[in-house]
Amino acid sequence: MITLRRESLNFNRQADAKISVLREVIRRVQNGEEVDVEGLLGTGNKEKEREWAELLQEIEEEDILWQSKSKKKPESKPETGEKNTSNEEAAQSKDSHVWI
Repeated sequence: MITLRRESLNFNRQADAKISVLREVIRRVQNGEEVDVEGLLGTGNKEKEREWAELLQEIEEEDILWQSKSKKKPESKPETGEKNTSNEEAAQSKDSHVWI
């Protein structure tokens, strides 16, 4: 449990550091400053490229996990809503047949 917590904290620190680098690069580019984007992001440096790739992969995996969890919860609620809608439509169709 402690190891998992440490890994999570390390991941968060790395992600925060990378995000702050990206924000700084974007800010400088938007301000029209000359920026060595490749140098700041570590292009050509195998170690930094590997770190970016690992970080992006972990973020994507976490995003997929969150999306799958969020999809499971809403699916159960709309089912009852859909059944009610079907019942309401059936009732309305019966009413419409009465008027014809």
